[in-house]
Amino acid sequence: ISNLEKNQELKSILIQETPWLRDAQSETEQKKRIGLLFDLNKMNNELQSALRKLENNQMASGAWSWFNGGYENRYITQHIITGFGHLKQLGVIPTERGTSDKESHNRMIQKAINYLDSEFIKEYKDITKYNKDVDLSKDHLSYTQLHYLYMRSFFPEIKKSKEIEEIITYYHSQIKKYWLSRSLYAKGLMALVVDRMND
Repeated sequence: ISNLEKNQELKSILIQETPWLRDAQSETEQKKRIGLLFDLNKMNNELQSALRKLENNQMASGAWSWFNGGYENRYITQHIITGFGHLKQLGVIPTERGTSDKESHNRMIQKAINYLDSEFIKEYKDITKYNKDVDLSKDHLSYTQLHYLYMRSFFPEIKKSKEIEEIITYYHSQIKKYWLSRSLYAKGLMALVVDRMND
């Protein structure tokens, strides 16, 4: 079925099943309301255009910068991949293998996660970089590391190295020990992260 036929069918269902549309006074009014409610082709084209822009602006490292031509930035890269995680959860961006578009999106996500994994390891190692006697039982869970754990929880199918798994286990123990002292927003992230770890 073509997109046009699918859209016509959807419009017909909307008119029949949506009371405020069904009760519209005229066909013109119905069309106007449907236009405001749903333009599938336009939304799909805008989504594809946004994905192409992201792909074109991704750096060789897998990261993105704040602005085109800028330096790679962990925060914005995590923010973008978390956005992909939300879209995946909503079923907007399918991640199963299939069309070349899906393969391309998966490669983009995989590259970014490889970059973010290495940044996650680096920040963990920086805890003891300048002081080997740092007490690791103290609270060392930064917001950036917590946000990484949240982002990574959307992609359990992307394999983690043994080192990543060990560091995640360390931060899991930090969450259990220090969650009460954090902001409400951080507590929300922590709750989602540990729930997705089946805790």
